[in-house]
Amino acid sequence: MKNPIILSLAAALLCFITIVQSQNCKCRTLSFARCDAAGGNTQDCKCTLTIGPEQKPVNCNALVPKCWLMKRESIGTKDGRRPRPQNALIDNDGLYNPDCEDNGTFKARQCNNTDTCWCVNSAGVRRTDKGDKNWKCSELVRTYWVVIELKRDNTDNVDNKDIDVALRTLLTNRYNLPAKYISNIEFEENLIYIDLKQNSSKLPNEVDITDVGYYMEKD
Repeated sequence: MKNPIILSLAAALLCFITIVQSQNCKCRTLSFARCDAAGGNTQDCKCTLTIGPEQKPVNCNALVPKCWLMKRESIGTKDGRRPRPQNALIDNDGLYNPDCEDNGTFKARQCNNTDTCWCVNSAGVRRTDKGDKNWKCSELVRTYWVVIELKRDNTDNVDNKDIDVALRTLLTNRYNLPAKYISNIEFEENLIYIDLKQNSSKLPNEVDITDVGYYMEKD
């Protein structure tokens, strides 16, 4: 009768190890991504982002593109933003349902599922007048400068230099932004301005400053 007990203990231990490995299968850059470790092996951990009926595979070593996150927020999901009420008015200059390229960047022309279209930059912000379905956008214009505005509690006694260091550390560690793209951090009364600048020399594997700005807004 000893062998069955040993086998049961071994099975329980294997089950425990599998559960622990599965729990370690998480997306470092997106807390609400759905992750699964094939066979309980964290080396095969794969994560996806739910956007309506679609499951987009995400790279958890990088920030998820703003276009995908914005699309998910605009259309609503069971575990996210509630669906827009039927016949609700659409604000095309605020949060809209964007069309994204396969790699997650914004398409140059956006229409928000309407007959009115316009051109956007790489941050998804409208940069032209609006037109009909024949409206042409020749290319996606790159956003090279993002200004992030933060409100500061006037009651804190933290030195500006310490806040500067903390913000730079946050940007490089949390958002994987190379320090060279942090142009300036300015303090003005109860506001903090962070200037991120990124020109065409950006490498393909480097995070985009527009994604950093969106992540900071949502964090």
